Amino acid sequence: MTTDTTELEGRHTQLARKNGLRSRLTKALGAYEIYLAKGELPEPIWPKESKTINDAALVF
Repeated sequence: MTTDTTELEGRHTQLARKNGLRSRLTKALGAYEIYLAKGELPEPIWPKESKTINDAALVF
């Protein structure tokens, strides 16, 4: 059974938006491992405006 890459990306996007998601490349498997966040995560606080990439990097 072949799964369309776009379909998988859509699923990952939905999981990330709803639960919080982390993916990690595992070379031994030759694939990405997907981890869902445990517990409740607060809504992210986004900066109002960034003028440069350096300004945006200061948020983190």
